[in-house]
Amino acid sequence: TRVHPPAPTASDPSSPPESLDHDADASVIVDGGSLTATGDGGAATGGIALTATATVVPDATAGTAYLVLANADAVVDVRGGATITASGDFTATATSTVGPVTLIKDYGDAAFVTSNAPATVGGEAAVNVDGAATISATSTVDVGATPQTDPSKDEDPLSSDFDAAVAILSVTASALGKVTGNARMIVGGALGIAAANSAKLNAVGDAHEAGSGAGVAIAHLSQTTDAAIDSTNATGSSAASLAILASQTADVTANAKASPGGASQNNKNSNGAGRGNGQASTSDGGLGISGAFGMALTDSTTTGRIVGAKVTTTGTQQVTARGKNTIAVTGDGGTTTGSGGATGNGVGIGIALLITDLSTRAFVQGGVIDAAGGLTIAAEGPDTGDSSFTATAVSGKKTSGGSIAVAGSFALVKIDALTSATIDGAGSFANRAVAITSRGAHKSTAKATAKQELGGDNGSAVGAGASVALSLIRDHIVGAVAAGAAPTGIGALTITATGADDATTQTVGGSDGGTSATLTGVASIAIHNVRTFAGVLAGPALALGSLAATSTQTAKATTSATGATKAGSGSSLALTISFALASVDHESEASIARSVAATGPVSLTADGGSKTTTNAEASAPRTKIMNVPNSTLDSTIAKLRQLAK
Repeated sequence: TRVHPPAPTASDPSSPPESLDHDADASVIVDGGSLTATGDGGAATGGIALTATATVVPDATAGTAYLVLANADAVVDVRGGATITASGDFTATATSTVGPVTLIKDYGDAAFVTSNAPATVGGEAAVNVDGAATISATSTVDVGATPQTDPSKDEDPLSSDFDAAVAILSVTASALGKVTGNARMIVGGALGIAAANSAKLNAVGDAHEAGSGAGVAIAHLSQTTDAAIDSTNATGSSAASLAILASQTADVTANAKASPGGASQNNKNSNGAGRGNGQASTSDGGLGISGAFGMALTDSTTTGRIVGAKVTTTGTQQVTARGKNTIAVTGDGGTTTGSGGATGNGVGIGIALLITDLSTRAFVQGGVIDAAGGLTIAAEGPDTGDSSFTATAVSGKKTSGGSIAVAGSFALVKIDALTSATIDGAGSFANRAVAITSRGAHKSTAKATAKQELGGDNGSAVGAGASVALSLIRDHIVGAVAAGAAPTGIGALTITATGADDATTQTVGGSDGGTSATLTGVASIAIHNVRTFAGVLAGPALALGSLAATSTQTAKATTSATGATKAGSGSSLALTISFALASVDHESEASIARSVAATGPVSLTADGGSKTTTNAEASAPRTKIMNVPNSTLDSTIAKLRQLAK
């Protein structure tokens, strides 16, 4: 374990170091040679265990813990021409851990974390054991950033220090369990290959106790999880049974709150690189300034697979990929009242961006598979409701003694998810039964609120408010013999695909009138594409014992926009426009797109449930427009309608 805080600067020996760099490396390598454990021939059997554990827990109280660089690497590698022989069990276990740790320094905290855990048997290695064999890789990360602030914190334009509380977390984690190269496993008991990848991130940029300045919370997570046999050994591997499991979980929170005085500028453009990166925008262009900016950017690739390998078992073979995600983002400008800070009239815009790319795949590609107990290929999303994605944006409000230059809210949920279980390539299956199952279930919410009186549940009002909520969902659940695949020797083939997706997009907006024009625009837009497929895609003719393919889908999209405007005494205009749009494509399909010859029955079943609710409401009591030129009114209406673009 190595801790590397940089030295103080030469010009100021008392100045704090720039960062805390904490690394832990653990490795167990068997490169050639032989290991033999035979026991005593009686009750005590000989087992071989290879274990590498790397743990990093940074010190959040250290003077340098404003910026933490943490890295944990745990490696178990059997390679070269290594020969392992045991009368008992064999285990190869790599475990890397970072945290739990929560940074607590004033005003700004950042952590950049990597966690890597590969456990592999490769090269020309041979493992021959009478008992069970387990290859296991586990990565676990638990990090948080909750910078502290106080009423003395104000924007400082002279030093370009505008943000009052900034929390940034960036995590890259990988877990790899694998039999690869030209290696082979000869196992008397069960053979298990597992990769588990778990991450928890909690970024809180809460500036509500500061005088002025923005609250910023950014969480970035990239996970790679792979459990595999892709050895090309011609003799192949054998065991009583085989279980390959790649498992991924993520729990990510990014929570930003604005200061009472709001923000007149940000340290970085809210829509620029490193923050919104072009995603925080409407038809009028990018939202470059925010009082509260929350963003979660995640991507996950989870794979369980057999590729080009020869594997024989007297029992079952299972290849599984599993994923579960809970992500919540808040950009809360509702703490902006216009009553604090040096200027008291900063921006009260709340922005919440949730962007995720999820791939959960299980597949067998090529190779020679003989599973006497049958082969199962499973891609498993969570049960309905167990994965959730929520983005909530709230604008600032106006008190009797304060004013806000601009108030509004923008919430985005963008999900691209693939859950697939497939047979690829030209493998053979020894006339055994094959079951393919794929299950995906997600629930998402994008909600944007401009605080108001007339909306009922959103506090006091803003002088001019706009809310935009946008959901962009693409969710594909696939169980299939893949396009171009040419498998042989399949007995009974069962394909089951189950998809469920529930998306809610909601805006609530309003403004409280004064003697000037009072305007409100709210827009909710949902693009909801959900497709569940079970069947055989195009390719060469397929011969098998029997085929049963079932596709079941439940998809729901709820889109609503509610706006209210209250004209004050002497007001010449009170105008509200509400716009709700849902573009929905829900498909459930079971089909065959090639010639199939089956000695037994063939059945195809598709069941699709689609529900869409779209609602827009607007009200503007005490409206007087007679003193407003037609050109002004027309241009205002056109401007607000552009919110939907």
